[in-house]
Amino acid sequence: MIKHLDEEVVGVSYNVTILIQDAKTEKVIKEIKKHNIITTSGKSLIAQRIGNESVNGITYLAVGTDDTTELASDTELGNEVYRNQITQAINSGNKESIKYFLSSTQANGNDLVEAGLYGGVASDTADSGTLVGHVTFDKIEKTSSIAVTFLWDITFN
Repeated sequence: MIKHLDEEVVGVSYNVTILIQDAKTEKVIKEIKKHNIITTSGKSLIAQRIGNESVNGITYLAVGTDDTTELASDTELGNEVYRNQITQAINSGNKESIKYFLSSTQANGNDLVEAGLYGGVASDTADSGTLVGHVTFDKIEKTSSIAVTFLWDITFN
């Protein structure tokens, strides 16, 4: 007789909130809420981390100007124009919250429509590392009069 073990499926969901703020007053001008794509390579990176392999987790957020629909097979943003190390990461139970603050002096002159989280061997170099999550959103005309805060929640269900 073959016995089947009950299997629990572990899901990973990503949710992104983007706050567009007045650079001087810090007042929120617009809030965008989106769900993103978890990339195939991102799932692999998460599995490696769980397996206790020596691999860096999520360390960078990048923004870009290509509004092509994101796919699980994506390995980089469509047109990356700026990246930097994440500002803050907080773990709470089954959720990791990642924050990135794009200041009034960063990525100006670009119409931002995509963002991605990078890990593994990610560095300051564009398209380096493993793209874990990719999201597209309504155009943000980035100027020195605004700052943008990206809040990315990664929840394991």
